[in-house]
Amino acid sequence: MKYLFIILLIIFSQPSTLAQTTAPAPADTDTTQSNLKNNAIPIETFDPQMPSYKGGQEALVVFMRQNLKYPKHELFTRIQGIVLIGFVVEKDGSTSEHQILRGIENGKRLDKEALRVCKLLRYEKPAMQNNKPVRFRVSFPVSFTIEEIPKPD
Repeated sequence: MKYLFIILLIIFSQPSTLAQTTAPAPADTDTTQSNLKNNAIPIETFDPQMPSYKGGQEALVVFMRQNLKYPKHELFTRIQGIVLIGFVVEKDGSTSEHQILRGIENGKRLDKEALRVCKLLRYEKPAMQNNKPVRFRVSFPVSFTIEEIPKPD
């Protein structure tokens, strides 16, 4: 057992050049062509022109506050946290492919509520690449917090 530990220590302490090498990225046209051959619709994951919500971030926050309903059970049991929802902003500004990327422990109703409200979102302008609208994947955090009401002294 002692020798096995020493051998593993020697193996893992050696610098690995394989872990530091990277393969060259394929050309964009090759990737697009292979996606189209596989009947996959390309989805952009980075773009300098992000999708924009009508009225900006402030209007988006107002929309979320107006539409989110804190489930009674989670409110009573004081469960709070952040749900991360993933979805795609389509070329017309609508959203699709909604999914819960990270939920709240013991807060399934909060997860479902965040998903429900994100399905209502519609963006004014889609993401743009080369002056053309493109599909764009978004990770959207939805925060559930219980504000304390100060008790009078």
